[in-house]
Amino acid sequence: MRFITLPVLLLGLATLSTYAQPQTAPPRSGPYTGPVYTRPESKPVPLQFEVVPFTFDGREGTRSELSCALFKATTLQPRHWVKADIPDTSLAFQGTYYPQVKWSISIWAPKRYLPDLSADSMAACVAGLKKSYPEKDQLVINNEGTKYRSKLTPVIFNRIPRTIDYTVKDPETGAVTQRYDTFILFKGSLVEFSIWGPPQEMKSMLGWFSVLLENLSLTTPDTTYDSDTRADRITLRKVNPEDKNNVRGGG
Repeated sequence: MRFITLPVLLLGLATLSTYAQPQTAPPRSGPYTGPVYTRPESKPVPLQFEVVPFTFDGREGTRSELSCALFKATTLQPRHWVKADIPDTSLAFQGTYYPQVKWSISIWAPKRYLPDLSADSMAACVAGLKKSYPEKDQLVINNEGTKYRSKLTPVIFNRIPRTIDYTVKDPETGAVTQRYDTFILFKGSLVEFSIWGPPQEMKSMLGWFSVLLENLSLTTPDTTYDSDTRADRITLRKVNPEDKNNVRGGG
């Protein structure tokens, strides 16, 4: 028979005691004290839109062409949408099936809104939203504290976007609006793709909007990829590949 020595026995009891004790939770961070970024009061960069014919594999069709001082690009034609005049956007559309659902593209000059898409900048953007909607229970950030990886599309212009998913309640009527603000950097400027509307109607339109973003294709040279994505590549080195917030989710 083999006997267990006293030192080994004591070590085993100490180990069992450690696992039996409740594990101490990590300390919670205090209130946010960093910078606050709110939407600029200045107008965004103008964006021109045109539906043009094209031919592919012998088939004729139509597509959208977008052009501004920063880039030229093509994407799908937004059928069942009409252009809308919405302040503080470079281009905006309103649904014909669901008129309360709208989407827009806003292009902000360098350093006018978010300087980059780092974790600190995204936290400052969320802080700005909270400042804009100060009433109790008026604003809910549905993906706060995550890495804000986009639920709509994995890449836009070969850049990994960041998305803030949130809902806003009208303090007078109680009506709820769901909104997705998706950001990329292009040539140092911030390009924001937004869609918003009643939550139930949004479920019907998010899929189409995702396809619109996925089909965005540059027709001008991309000369600033390295500088635009530097902060994002630093963040990616720290990403846990099993983090559910770092993979594309459903609409």
